Amino acid sequence: MVMLNRVKVLHERGKVLNTVDQRLGGRFDEQQMKYLLVIRLWCAHSKCDRKPSIREAIQVLNFEAPLHLLQLFTPRSSYHTPTMNEVTTLLSTSNFATNS
Repeated sequence: MVMLNRVKVLHERGKVLNTVDQRLGGRFDEQQMKYLLVIRLWCAHSKCDRKPSIREAIQVLNFEAPLHLLQLFTPRSSYHTPTMNEVTTLLSTSNFATNS
């Protein structure tokens, strides 16, 4: 649970990649890792009816469906399903920068 909370906090701060194991030495695709970490949060959603099906999660991980962006820290947890253009823009912004 500690790791999940750390990922949530760093996701909110736009630094989700700071949760990646340092032993990887930066040898990973950043977009894939961001998707994987956000999917992890989505799958761990506290409300069962808000969790993705296995099919949905795999489709997102394969870039066949848009990433569901979680609003984890709002009183009402909700999803926004962005267009691929929105996802591309979001992933290229400084909110997802890997620098501390």
